[in-house]
Amino acid sequence: MKKIVLFSAVAAAFAAVACSSNNELVINGNIDSGAENAYVVADGDTLATVPVVDGSFSVKVPLSETMAVIYVRDLPGTSFATVIAEPGTVNYVKNGNAVKVTGTPVNDIYQEYRDKMNEFNDAYRAAETREAKNAIAAEADELDKKLYEDNLDNYLSVIQLQSMQYDMDGYALEEALAKVNPKFAATKVVTNLRDRAEILKKSAVGQPYLEINLPDAEGNALPLSSVVGEGKWVLLDFWASWCGPCMGEVPYLVSAYGEYHPKGFEIYGVSLDRDREPWLKTIEDNKMNWIHVSDIKMWQCEAAATYGVNAIPANFLIGPDGKIAARNLRGEALAAKLSEIFD
Repeated sequence: MKKIVLFSAVAAAFAAVACSSNNELVINGNIDSGAENAYVVADGDTLATVPVVDGSFSVKVPLSETMAVIYVRDLPGTSFATVIAEPGTVNYVKNGNAVKVTGTPVNDIYQEYRDKMNEFNDAYRAAETREAKNAIAAEADELDKKLYEDNLDNYLSVIQLQSMQYDMDGYALEEALAKVNPKFAATKVVTNLRDRAEILKKSAVGQPYLEINLPDAEGNALPLSSVVGEGKWVLLDFWASWCGPCMGEVPYLVSAYGEYHPKGFEIYGVSLDRDREPWLKTIEDNKMNWIHVSDIKMWQCEAAATYGVNAIPANFLIGPDGKIAARNLRGEALAAKLSEIFD
């Protein structure tokens, strides 16, 4: 992909650009960060390094058939802002951490969605009851689905599907991918989602468990197969000491283990920690007296890849027959399922 580097320091060079052609996108930017340059990236390549003069920059980006989304960043270490790759002129405005991208049809739709989601997030934080929070979360889910369904002809459907994948099994993800416009089939995101769907189907409810083998606290390899067996129900639990929601699940796990371990319930905990000390200290401090393993590789953990885990907490309940009986039993749902099994 051709790289564009602009070096002019004359402010007049960054006045509003006239109409773009049918195969290019013009980005007119205003930022308040004091950055000297803005960086335009697509498909992992830096397309342009643009000088920022008096808080403004402007750049033309030639579009290709395979280019679906462009990212803009003004300071190293800050997150990229998303610009949908479509012909026209967009206004990119950044105030602090807030970014607005408007000016072309799909970018306007996406900005409206992001504004609404920000309202939901504020309302969720302000809600005082679990019922109110759940109601707001349900509205947000419906907005997610609507954005996906209403934009199957453009790249917003892919962006949204990438976000929705965390709550989908392999079959649902595969079905959703089949609706996406074929012109996006070769994009990296769609390719990765297709691969993920195949992995998730292998770890779906009803499928045989997948073998993993990780070291325990003493460094000894402890395969999952050494735990699964006749008469045993095993919860394969992915967690980490740095994960707040994971630690929120610990009291439920401790309670369930205390009640049902004597009846044949076991937990095989896979930590995605990056350091041994906090991992082992958390286990001891919280009296997590079940089986623990970890390769201390965080998201590079092979066991997580095997089960398609890209968000934690995540768990899989494996029955005595070696098949996955349930997934992601959170909070009181775990005790309810174990009560159904043992009581």
